[in-house]
Amino acid sequence: METCLPYINDPRFAEVRLYLDNDDAGSAASRKLFEHAQDAAKLVDMRSYYAGYEDLNAWLLGRKS
Repeated sequence: METCLPYINDPRFAEVRLYLDNDDAGSAASRKLFEHAQDAAKLVDMRSYYAGYEDLNAWLLGRKS
């Protein structure tokens, strides 16, 4: 998380989309990012777009979990 926070908090980016896994680890990572971002309003959790799939890659390949 410490590696990505400088990018998430960079004022040059008006929006940061999070494409994390649809599992407990993805939920925990998303929660931590929202908690530690300087402006959490610019974060967008994109996991609902590929709900029912393990992750974005599985959705792109059409592999349901």
